[in-house]
Amino acid sequence: MTNVGRIKRTSIAIRNYAASMTDGGVNALSGLQGISGNSVRAQQTIEYVADATQANLFLAK
Repeated sequence: MTNVGRIKRTSIAIRNYAASMTDGGVNALSGLQGISGNSVRAQQTIEYVADATQANLFLAK
C-alpha cells in the first residue's frame, strides 16, 4: 500500500468524524430548543395562575 492510499483513508476518517461532531451539535441545539420550549410553557402557566388570582380577587370584592 502506498502512502497516498493511507492519506486518502485518513482524510475520509477525519471527514466522517467531523460529520458525527456536526450531528452532536444538532442534537445539542435541539436540546436547547427543548429547554426554551419548557420556559415558554412555564411562563404561560405563571400567566394563567396570575389571571386566576386576579379573577379571585375580583370575585372577593
